[in-house]
Amino acid sequence: MPQDAGILHTLLNAPELMVWMTDERHLCVYVNPAVLNYSGKRADEMMGLDWMSIVHPDDLESVQRNHAAARERPHNFRQEYRVVTPDGEVRWALDLCIARFDRRKKFLGYIGVVTDITEQKREELQLRAQRRELEAQLLEISDREQRRLGQDLHDGLSQRLLALALKGDALQEDLARKNPKAAAAAGRIVAEVNRAIRETREISRSLAPIALGKNRLGPALQELFHYVRRQFRVAVRTRGLPRDFGLDLDASVHLYRIVQEALTNAVRHGRAKRIEISARKEKNGGLTLKVRDRGKGLPRRIGGSGMGLATMRYRAELLGGALDLRPAAGGGAELCLALPARTKRNPR
Repeated sequence: MPQDAGILHTLLNAPELMVWMTDERHLCVYVNPAVLNYSGKRADEMMGLDWMSIVHPDDLESVQRNHAAARERPHNFRQEYRVVTPDGEVRWALDLCIARFDRRKKFLGYIGVVTDITEQKREELQLRAQRRELEAQLLEISDREQRRLGQDLHDGLSQRLLALALKGDALQEDLARKNPKAAAAAGRIVAEVNRAIRETREISRSLAPIALGKNRLGPALQELFHYVRRQFRVAVRTRGLPRDFGLDLDASVHLYRIVQEALTNAVRHGRAKRIEISARKEKNGGLTLKVRDRGKGLPRRIGGSGMGLATMRYRAELLGGALDLRPAAGGGAELCLALPARTKRNPR
């Protein structure tokens, strides 16, 4: 029908609409002018070309995976990927791939409709970067406030309690000569004050683990493990943890908070009585840190459990690593933190 043919001709030659077609071997048999303008290639260069030859190297694996699945079982699918033009420009494409079949349902190839989403992706990436920067600032403020509160507890309340305990000791000694019964009561009060001092110091160390003159992550973690053992009566075992992780203060705080949250989850949510923390240096220079508990396992819906998983993952991203929480073999849960080599040393 001439009118339909005219409409189709108009569509296929529209500069905004990119259309391509492949045969059953996934080789190009047709591209419209918009594709040529987008890819920077001539029509004769595109004919018989594997479409993946213009895909950005970082996206090639996922595109190849999609095409491999399409070869095994032809079906409609969509994918986003970057394209590298001959002049080196990187552009984003949204590709809708429609499988073609004849009347006998024999696969004939694909028709693809491509949309240039470069500007949308650039805006999306910019907004994402701004959001991540804001999140990082908020997390830094939260960490700084926790450290300040911990320092205040250590330098303020803890010192006042210590002075009170010293006065109580003096009172107990004075009463010992005059009223032994009252002296015993004063001794019990002093014991309670000393217990409060220990708890205050442990809380202050958990809030400000690295700012209290240590400046090393290893000893701070050991203090955390000791606190968990004593406070919750949990067996905490370690293997392969370095004394010096070689991280700056901010990175050390992020790693400490991840471990701290993992231990809290194991005790409170997993009801664990035994926790194992291990570290292994990888061949590529990276570090794999695991926190495994022998508790009741993960809840069905981790996201809504209040486990702080999103914050832990975000801290891992700030370290340049990746975090995974999964059920452990034999029961319980296992948190795995993989850090690349470049995050292990202080930047100079």
